[in-house]
Amino acid sequence: MMSAWVEARREKISNRMKFLQALVPGCSEVTGKAVMLEEIINYVKSLQRQIEFLSMKLAAVDPRVDTNVEGLLKMETWPQMQQKLRMEERAFHGDAEWSLP
Repeated sequence: MMSAWVEARREKISNRMKFLQALVPGCSEVTGKAVMLEEIINYVKSLQRQIEFLSMKLAAVDPRVDTNVEGLLKMETWPQMQQKLRMEERAFHGDAEWSLP
């Protein structure tokens, strides 16, 4: 018999996986956690490549623009983005149990 703690942990992990699945386009059709995580990793990597490409393109158009993406994420916009994600996840889950670090 599974302890309540283990079952609660599995439920929390399952909810997080569903949340990630909802964020990644085309991931809802994928079955299996390993394949789903692979799809999510590939999607995040593609977003990183797009950011790098667009940053280089922006720097070529206007060299005065700061294209240091990591520096931009550390600015005040990151806490605002985190707050928005928290509100979206609460709406998705209907509670505040799951949160970003």
